[in-house]
Amino acid sequence: MITIFGKPCSKKTFMDEFNKSPYWDNIGGRGTSEIVKISDAHIWYKRGNSNMRISIELVNKIYQYIVEHNLFCKKLVTNDIVDIKNKVDTNYKGWNDCDATFIMMLLRFVLGVSIHCGKPCYIIF
Repeated sequence: MITIFGKPCSKKTFMDEFNKSPYWDNIGGRGTSEIVKISDAHIWYKRGNSNMRISIELVNKIYQYIVEHNLFCKKLVTNDIVDIKNKVDTNYKGWNDCDATFIMMLLRFVLGVSIHCGKPCYIIF
């Protein structure tokens, strides 16, 4: 079991259900971000030819920051997520710019948050 955004989930079910349209569809409309492995601490995902890893703890810290700072009903773009990441974990190693959009995709999957594709893409809780 893992907990993401306050919701406990079976690793296998989480991966199996995420790896379907529309959840794994990349925000820009090209390709997918497929979860290939989940441990107690990380989610590994494949985007194009790249394999990336993101900390579940970091994902939850970013969500907690959004909740604590009442960022509901506000547009959050990928740069906002990067800024939040820098505030909640300044020493995080391994950040990839794709991680911000992947977090948006996780929010869409777990919490049903809508992703609005524009320039730039954004979410509103």
